[in-house]
Amino acid sequence: METEPGEVVVDPRLVRQVLVNLLANAARFTTDGTVTLRTRLEDDQLAFDVIDTGIGIRPERVAALFQPFVQAEADTAYRYGGTGLGLAICDRLVRAMGGRIEVESAPGAGSRFTVVLPQRTATLPSTARLLSVEGATPRPARLSG
Repeated sequence: METEPGEVVVDPRLVRQVLVNLLANAARFTTDGTVTLRTRLEDDQLAFDVIDTGIGIRPERVAALFQPFVQAEADTAYRYGGTGLGLAICDRLVRAMGGRIEVESAPGAGSRFTVVLPQRTATLPSTARLLSVEGATPRPARLSG
């Protein structure tokens, strides 16, 4: 499968699962404010950011976020719901696609989760599709509901 400039080969099922988990978390922890999804191409890599203006995470808790059944705070599951599996699943899926996931956050200032997926030229599953991203400029997407 050949790609043209501005196209990246991805498995849409895996990307969709990562996006659903990240966007659901952002919405859950942003009771007042915004959630933004930005996509871009970086050196033949697909990158996307999920940015929220929610409660944020203390720096000392960020490293543990991608471990199963871990929440940022002890009372998070009680107050906001969830099992602590979503980010662990995201991390494993992103790694399986050869990518990386990063987080920047501060209490009261929200969070930014960045996923970077490399261009794939190897044999891909039959579900792989070409995803076109226009230009390198981030384009915010507004979500409602």
